[in-house]
Amino acid sequence: MTYKILAVCNANKGRSAAFEAFMTHAIAKRNLKLHVESAGVNAERILELTKLGETKSFHVIEEMLCKMGVPEINYHRCKVIDASMVERADLILAFNTKIRDRLRELYPKNEAKIVTVRKFVIEKDGDLPSEAFDVDDPYHQNDER
Repeated sequence: MTYKILAVCNANKGRSAAFEAFMTHAIAKRNLKLHVESAGVNAERILELTKLGETKSFHVIEEMLCKMGVPEINYHRCKVIDASMVERADLILAFNTKIRDRLRELYPKNEAKIVTVRKFVIEKDGDLPSEAFDVDDPYHQNDER
């Protein structure tokens, strides 16, 4: 059985796109039974990007990953999360608490498998504020477009 991870950011052009490309590359090299997909939670923004023909990941991310030997980023096109993606996933990684909370609101019966990337990595909350689990969007720091 293949374990499925869904990485979710806002518009699926930066953080989650890079995560999917890195992980897909690493999985292929190691022949792991793991599948990674990515999506964005902001349907309005992704529709706007689609109309503008700007569905590829950010150029700087493509350039950086290609230089690192991760060409999988070249095939990326941003997409909106949907119920079938959520159902298929064994784990859903949100890049910040705002996105995690939105996903839990949209898909309440799947709440248990929706966590932030940082919470997944460090495994416990302790007394940390919720912002400690955020991976900020480098392009829209205060915007979350």
